[in-house]
Amino acid sequence: MPVLNDMRERHGDKAAFLCVYIREAHASDVWPIDGPQVKEPTTDAERAQVCAEFQRATGFAWPCAIDGVEDRFLKAFSPWPFRLYVLRGGQLALKSAPEEGTHSTDAVEAILRAA
Repeated sequence: MPVLNDMRERHGDKAAFLCVYIREAHASDVWPIDGPQVKEPTTDAERAQVCAEFQRATGFAWPCAIDGVEDRFLKAFSPWPFRLYVLRGGQLALKSAPEEGTHSTDAVEAILRAA
């Protein structure tokens, strides 16, 4: 999370940053992997609690909104497993995607530097 926190620190004076916490990608009771064990939240309040715990554990400093358990944001924007969006003037300027198992912030940084 340091890369994302640093990006917000560098560009927060010219851009608003928001994380939308969506369905847990690897919930321990749905699709478990090694790492933190989180059960799939079944209510919006549970999802908000998982998000707050994630922020505390990782030091992630962006403000977070919660996609409700109806997954409206997930269905509308296809952010899984991880995406960065840049909106400019009410238009989508960039939707990032992972490449070869990693996620670069270079394109987002370029747009933010040009702003």
